[in-house]
Amino acid sequence: MLLAIGWRVRRRNAVYALSLQGGGIGVLYLTIFAAFRLYLLLPASAAFVLLVVLVAAIARTWPEAAALLTVLMPAGLVVLYRERLEWPLRRYRTAYLAAATALVSLQLIALLGAGIDHAGDPAPWPYVPVFNPFDSLTLAGLALGFRLLVLPDGAGELATDPWSAGAIAWAAAAFLLTTVGVVRGMHHLAHVTWSFDALLRSVSVQAALSIYWGTLAFGAMVFGARRASRNLWLGGTVLMAAVVAKLFLVDLGNTGTVARIVSFLGVGILLLVVGWFAPAPPRQRHAGAAQ
Repeated sequence: MLLAIGWRVRRRNAVYALSLQGGGIGVLYLTIFAAFRLYLLLPASAAFVLLVVLVAAIARTWPEAAALLTVLMPAGLVVLYRERLEWPLRRYRTAYLAAATALVSLQLIALLGAGIDHAGDPAPWPYVPVFNPFDSLTLAGLALGFRLLVLPDGAGELATDPWSAGAIAWAAAAFLLTTVGVVRGMHHLAHVTWSFDALLRSVSVQAALSIYWGTLAFGAMVFGARRASRNLWLGGTVLMAAVVAKLFLVDLGNTGTVARIVSFLGVGILLLVVGWFAPAPPRQRHAGAAQ
């Protein structure tokens, strides 16, 4: 009913229509979740498929952003009020936190699909990095997902196991979504056509990706060295190696001699800085080894 009314009034009052449609989507989500978790009317596979279809059906930039924000808001309310409302949040805390985690996951998946599908033009407003619908939703979704990972009464995976499946999935989502955000920013700021071939051939897009990935790799290696986390340091090393390979295979393909020399010197200096500030952490000794 809410979806139908919102569709009918979309031309007369767009904001009101989006609010109605977002509310309708929220009601559908909670209905599916209640049928699966509380009343055991749906198997897990059917509930997951219905939720994926529901989120995938949300469609362009401002309508998508409004709907995705409405989908994300219940998860934020669950995290915020989980200790304040005795019923139903505290009584069914585990169930609601699991629902919030699933909702954030589906929102990030839908956001990634929308970000790949089109450039997220914020018209009639100008594009501003970070302060645009898709970038803001990316930061909000990732922040809420991270909060759920560190909650002692939620998933709590990051506190007990930094290499849990949830933590790795969050890191992968963060990497993919922010990479798409960098490409989207270069599309708007450098006026590169939003197509795979144009983005692949664009010098500015490839340079931005190399700088961004190199910064991530440098940060991971430094943080891994400071925290004595060999796995994190190795992850940064792998990403840095990928950046170096990309410089050779992609970035330097259409550049002249001077640019090639500058690129080699820049990468060499970066690797020297990494070697100085982020040496490989020592291997952890096994329990019981001789001191």
